[in-house]
Amino acid sequence: MTLNSGSVSGGTFLSVLKKLFHFCVLAGLTGSCLADGVPRLEAKKLSLAPTIDGVLSLGEWEMASKVEALRDRVTGQFPSSEYRTEVYMGYNKEAIYVAFYCHDSEPEKIVGREIQPNSEFRGEDTVTVDLNLFGTRAYDQLNEFIVNSIGTQTERIAGGRSSKREWRGLWTAKTSKVADGWICEIAIPWKMLNFPEKKRLDVDLNLIRKQGRTLFEQSLANYRPNPLPELQGVWESVEPPAPPKAKPQFLAYSALDTEGGTVTLRQGLDAKYAFTSSLNGLVSVSPDFRNVEDVIAGNDFVRVERFLNDPRPFFQEGSNFFELTDRFSFGRMFYTRRISQFDIGMKTFGLINPKLSVGAMHTSTVEGEKSTVVKFANTISGTQSQRAFFTTTNLGGVENSSFGGSINKRWDTVGLSMEVAGEKNAGSKLDTAGSFQVSYNRPTTYLSARYTWVSPEFGPSLGFVPWRDRKGFNFAAMLNRNWRSGIFRDYGIFAIASEYRTYDTNEIQEGGYSISGDLSTMSDLGLSLVRTSQTFFGKRDDITGFGLTFNKSNRFKQLGFYTESGTRGDRPSSYYSLNGTFRIGNNFDIGLRQSLLELDGTDKQTILSALWQKSNDTTISTRIATTPGGTNAYLSFRKAGNAGAEYYMILGDPNALSTTNRLSLKAIWAF
Repeated sequence: MTLNSGSVSGGTFLSVLKKLFHFCVLAGLTGSCLADGVPRLEAKKLSLAPTIDGVLSLGEWEMASKVEALRDRVTGQFPSSEYRTEVYMGYNKEAIYVAFYCHDSEPEKIVGREIQPNSEFRGEDTVTVDLNLFGTRAYDQLNEFIVNSIGTQTERIAGGRSSKREWRGLWTAKTSKVADGWICEIAIPWKMLNFPEKKRLDVDLNLIRKQGRTLFEQSLANYRPNPLPELQGVWESVEPPAPPKAKPQFLAYSALDTEGGTVTLRQGLDAKYAFTSSLNGLVSVSPDFRNVEDVIAGNDFVRVERFLNDPRPFFQEGSNFFELTDRFSFGRMFYTRRISQFDIGMKTFGLINPKLSVGAMHTSTVEGEKSTVVKFANTISGTQSQRAFFTTTNLGGVENSSFGGSINKRWDTVGLSMEVAGEKNAGSKLDTAGSFQVSYNRPTTYLSARYTWVSPEFGPSLGFVPWRDRKGFNFAAMLNRNWRSGIFRDYGIFAIASEYRTYDTNEIQEGGYSISGDLSTMSDLGLSLVRTSQTFFGKRDDITGFGLTFNKSNRFKQLGFYTESGTRGDRPSSYYSLNGTFRIGNNFDIGLRQSLLELDGTDKQTILSALWQKSNDTTISTRIATTPGGTNAYLSFRKAGNAGAEYYMILGDPNALSTTNRLSLKAIWAF
């Protein structure tokens, strides 16, 4: 496929769209197209709870529902008997119980590495239980419980929860290796789950197994490369217990800091209360943000402000209820990093009923700065939803407010969505932004066309809006394919062509195309290619990039590099990065990232990290980061991750630009 590298406008732009569309449709037709069904599993009460020890003892699961085998998630077929997965599932008034028997003809090659809870299990043997107890056929209330082959647990609770174990909830999983595979037994207490107060539930369910050495997946339902929420299985006629009586939960911290001869004692308190089984309230007084290790922004080239995730616990709790707009449209109307600090924060989040959710937040400082965010969402199903929001702020003496909403609807493979927002300062005119998108979704193909507008003065004080003064459209395509034999494992392609013009002068602000692709081999080698040809206000970006990653799925012995060169704004530009992560012995990890951007000078960044993981809740780590702002090093001791008191020691400041002579001792209690 040949694309014009000149300014894309008028007929040229339409030509680009036509070629991309033909290419994507043809590629999509080569993928698998399954007649997706919705499996149903009868819920069975257990008179005697199984012992969670990783052993399928005689008789303890005989009253449970049994799934004889899971399907390959790409082909939709049952795997051969040597890789079959049997699952048992039942419940009582205390918990939900699940057992997996993962057959494997080469048990010596079963992969289990991570020992720290809530890790990412890339390239490991894992089992997963997905539960949406509201049965809404949507992902917004999906709970995910994942266990690797050595028994390490990770959970993702609907709506988002902070890291303290008492607030996330306590559940149990045990594993064992057997002659023909491995076994995992799981108990998930009802008291850590949100569910409606009903006598009988039909629960959205999926059961998943991933094999580490091949990265193949099996599942009870949704066996297609691009899963859809309405294709989850159904766990039928579950009779839940009465929700536990609500009681307040508290987290208190105390931090003793010494820096430059000055000693300070900081203290704070978080309080959480469940108004109902699915609606929570949270108050945070004098939170400790200074000791939360922030991410370090990369130095790869960007034309606009760089978006960074927020690791602060207050904003993680219930975070999904505060997503006001689609992250791929004109911007995000609530970017939590706009609130750098507060003295008191309050939020309410959760479900008012199975379809209607709310997220409401207010923060303030003693100096008088205030921020308020409110969002309501009506999730009719996984294919239809609406939401509305408003924000108000008084930051630095400037009052700003915004409001807006969205509508989303999908009919099988075709979807429509529309978002609009208005924003104004006190005494100023109303500025607007919005987008309208049409999409097409098949198992291996996703196509979309979107029109977007952002008025010149649109600037919500809490928002992340990378581009203003633009109106125009883009066409995007995502393709993916998996193989079960041969040299290659999978590929993914993302292509986008766009043309945006300014409001008053009708000048092309951005126009052109970008195509990126990733290819993985069965030997775990990853290759990536990038080709970009775009103009920004008449100046050209013409970039070609290439990347190679060894042991792509194994972060414990991974090495990768990426390089790109060409022009940025008609100026010569090049970028190089080298990444390596390695484990020495059983519990000592080191990581290195070095990158160099050459564009009107040299911008170099080096990040070296090391971590000794003494146990699943005790670590000693260090990070040395050299950036144009200076070199910063710190050392930390952490005993946290399980129930009970947590303790931290930090020498230095993890978020400073340069090394500081600071010592902080911190303790956290839950009660």
